[in-house]
Amino acid sequence: MIQSNRMRLHPSSSLLELNFSNGFNEMLSLEMLRVYSPAVESLAGKPLLVTNKAFIRLKLIEKIADNGLRLLFNDGHDSGIFEWQDLYYLAKNQDQLWLQYLNRLAKANRIKQQALTLEII
Repeated sequence: MIQSNRMRLHPSSSLLELNFSNGFNEMLSLEMLRVYSPAVESLAGKPLLVTNKAFIRLKLIEKIADNGLRLLFNDGHDSGIFEWQDLYYLAKNQDQLWLQYLNRLAKANRIKQQALTLEII
């Protein structure tokens, strides 16, 4: 059974670093975790299209025994428990999953919120 030996939040870059029991290490963006939260489902059984989470933050990370993590986001979302195998799947497949998310945004005519770039003159 895959578990995380260590996790570390990098608040300035909005990344959660996970070190898994099989030696695999990866960082996941908080935006991706919020977008792919296990509690994000519609009545039709398809995931809802969660948007405008580029600047999402975590208020709390709670380890749920040996099962996984409950993440409390600053937008009030707190109902998703990420089991370790789900976090491992997200980490191993994040490039493909992110492209799928961007394609869903494009099909829905939604634009991904971008960070502001400031130029000092």
